[in-house]
Amino acid sequence: MKRADEEYRQAALDVTRIAANLVDQQQSRAVVLVRWTEQARGAAPPTFWSATLTVVHVPPRVVSEYERNPLGLFVTNYQISQTQESR
Repeated sequence: MKRADEEYRQAALDVTRIAANLVDQQQSRAVVLVRWTEQARGAAPPTFWSATLTVVHVPPRVVSEYERNPLGLFVTNYQISQTQESR
């Protein structure tokens, strides 16, 4: 167990900062820009990331849909890239 704990600590990743901004919004669709900083535990330097997400809202109509996704939010497209620095 001690070995597994140590492996987990070395592989763990901390998200130290996250920000989201609405870029575009239409009736039931939004485009969101998300920026975050990741740092592997240990002495590794932080890495900076950004993602553009397209999110649509489709309200659940039957119980099974509600149980699976009560808010009815779906990411239909995304792009993730590593950036040079935090902005």
